[in-house]
Amino acid sequence: MAQIRLQSDECARGYLPLVCVKCGQLADDTKPVTFSMHPGWMHILVLACVVPWLVAAFLLRRTATVDLPICRKHRRNLGFKTAMLTVLVPAIVLLIFSVVGLPYLLNSRGIRVEGIAFCVLPMLLFVLLTIAAIVNRSGVRPTAITDRGITLKGVHPHFADIVRELRDAKYDE
Repeated sequence: MAQIRLQSDECARGYLPLVCVKCGQLADDTKPVTFSMHPGWMHILVLACVVPWLVAAFLLRRTATVDLPICRKHRRNLGFKTAMLTVLVPAIVLLIFSVVGLPYLLNSRGIRVEGIAFCVLPMLLFVLLTIAAIVNRSGVRPTAITDRGITLKGVHPHFADIVRELRDAKYDE
């Protein structure tokens, strides 16, 4: 998959060619997609405390809306990543609290659980974290968002080539 840098004015409806960003075929229509990202170093703040991380996440989040051309086949799949992460993140948080808190809670009540009972929760947590990482790295995603534009990774090479050709033709005029 290719990477393309779009200027702010190129993100508006009607600018990008009607070539599907996922497969490179003729697109039926466009779909506005809002991308957001945080600086990578910001997640270290979780180790300090959740409150500074939440404040930093609120203050440092960058968003950009791009009107992406998409074919009928991939139109529904564009929101799949968001839907999956919306389900996975609360499940992961719940499992983290279960892995850490459940043994402490049961031990404080005098219940001693041994063996496979507490091996299942960490293994399930590992599996969910792996799935979340794979889903987060798939599809069209931003690598940089600035005031001047957005860099998208995971677009089809044919789409990226056509956008560059249109851009070159525009500047040649």
